[in-house]
Amino acid sequence: MLTRKQAQDILNNCGIPEGADFHKLDSTKVGYLAEWAAAMKYRKAKNAPGSTARMYHAYLQRRLTAKVKEYVLQGHYGQGWEDLTTESSYSEIRQRLREYRENERGNYRIITRRVMPE
Repeated sequence: MLTRKQAQDILNNCGIPEGADFHKLDSTKVGYLAEWAAAMKYRKAKNAPGSTARMYHAYLQRRLTAKVKEYVLQGHYGQGWEDLTTESSYSEIRQRLREYRENERGNYRIITRRVMPE
């Protein structure tokens, strides 16, 4: 699976702006997309409604808008739940939870959010 940065790089190399409509692209850009799809060994679904280049373009656009998971440590000190810190991995947020429990009194919980990458 491609990252957001990789999808941006492929679209930039093809000369396609982010969010561009596939049907408004000229044939050279569609050809570039087809070449990238072949180079990346992309295979569209058997029953996909369009060419490989069109499906690859849709895949790249989805990767640009994909959200990532963020772990949030929240504390309750009598006024409601407040965000204390965020981490990108579960093991790191568990470590922060241990630290808070050792050093402070209060109730804590870990929640997950899906956010757009920066």
